[in-house]
Amino acid sequence: MAGSVIDIYGDGAILVEGSVCPTFMPHPFDLTLAETRFKIGSFTRDMETATGTQAITGVGFTPSSILFFGITNTTDFAHSEGCDNITSAQCIFRKDATSYESSPTESIYLIEVYATSHYYLGHVQSFDADGFTIAWTRGNDPVGIALIKYIAFR
Repeated sequence: MAGSVIDIYGDGAILVEGSVCPTFMPHPFDLTLAETRFKIGSFTRDMETATGTQAITGVGFTPSSILFFGITNTTDFAHSEGCDNITSAQCIFRKDATSYESSPTESIYLIEVYATSHYYLGHVQSFDADGFTIAWTRGNDPVGIALIKYIAFR
């Protein structure tokens, strides 16, 4: 049945290229569902925490790459969108009230819009069996809570 279209309905009926196989009939094949290929999640980080690492668990697998979407709970900080596969970390972030920049080394870059010397940066340090670890850098005393959404890929 290579290349066949297979639909499974709530009542257990299976449709294979237009032919119904009712649930009371023996199925001519085994159907193995693929494992989830990605995980959507979120975590927070208090930006008054010193430079260091943060382990994120509960992903359910060892990721190979991650997309990040970061904001803060203060009105003076902008947002960041980035990606990381350990070999390459990159992001686009709002530098100030009117301009954006990119970083070729960080996947999370949160910078205070009206005082650009206050920042909180992060990138993936390791991919772990059930998640990943972020290496953070704190610069010039930013405050607030960073909220990071992510999509981790197998």
